[in-house]
Amino acid sequence: MKRVFSLLLLLVALCGCGPRYVDFFPCHDDGTYKPHVAFMSVLDSSCLELPWKCAPEITSDIRYELMNNGQLFLYEADEVDTALKSIDKAQLFDSDAKIAKACRNTDFFVVMEIIEQELQPYESVISSPYAMPNYPNQSVLTVKVRIKVLDVRAGSPRIILQEIVTKTYMVPRVCTEQTIRWADENAHWVNCIRKAHRQTAMSISRRLEDVIRSAY
Repeated sequence: MKRVFSLLLLLVALCGCGPRYVDFFPCHDDGTYKPHVAFMSVLDSSCLELPWKCAPEITSDIRYELMNNGQLFLYEADEVDTALKSIDKAQLFDSDAKIAKACRNTDFFVVMEIIEQELQPYESVISSPYAMPNYPNQSVLTVKVRIKVLDVRAGSPRIILQEIVTKTYMVPRVCTEQTIRWADENAHWVNCIRKAHRQTAMSISRRLEDVIRSAY
């Protein structure tokens, strides 16, 4: 009886929240191959200093969304990062041939970089005459992410997506940089920033899945 109960608990755990175990498989249920994607960890060249590193968080959120949908097979980020460690960051967006050589066993390569994160007072950003003028306690967070997707199946890499995604979010205003650094005392503000990052990740994951599946 204990063994049966333990088995039931295991099944509940496997069927719980998060990507399903089968979503880690390279094939769909009918045996057809999923597009194989080498998705390296998101780079960050933005200047906004936060009390935590947001690039790993956004990387994790995008991977979660893609794996949870189960339409793409993603190689482990650490494996991809290791395979590309000899390529300079600047070359990741320019040297397609080097990338294709390093990712010979995959179908698509994805590189992303957070190029801007900026907090500005609401009234200095919203210039529309129809905008509500009285938001003295709000700021606008602007997030810009550069994306490049390569199709590396044919030996000669082909760019299928190259764009900058720009997202804006209203968040509570903080008064000083010191206030930003004390994350424990500003839990609501931190949660708002992290929610904005999650929404950005969800939007990017949908874009990536649509583009890759269309090209496949």
